[in-house]
Amino acid sequence: MSRWSASPAWIETDLVRYPDIPLLTTDEVAALFAGEPRVTGTGISNSDLKEVTEVNFGQLLDSATLPDPGEVAAAGVTASALVSLWPFTLAYLSGRISDEQLGAAFNRVLGDSGVVLAAR
Repeated sequence: MSRWSASPAWIETDLVRYPDIPLLTTDEVAALFAGEPRVTGTGISNSDLKEVTEVNFGQLLDSATLPDPGEVAAAGVTASALVSLWPFTLAYLSGRISDEQLGAAFNRVLGDSGVVLAAR
């Protein structure tokens, strides 16, 4: 299990509160914790971290990709997929994107099995 954060203050608090849980954050925040093995950048910059809306859905979907599984461990692939899908899931739950758009996001990141997951 990992915890996602984009705030240096949250990272500091969580390093103490959750010493056994790896923390995922934006690349800029991860750079502030260089040398701390529990803090990992996600490949997402602070400027790329946007709220998903009908207006920017296509642009964000184009940037949502799953990393090459040969380059990272299975846990890293899973965490990366979750990080990629989380903004789309929140947008769907808050009614900012449609069922079809959520399915497209899951399909882009997870392939054909993503459509089945999105339907659930």
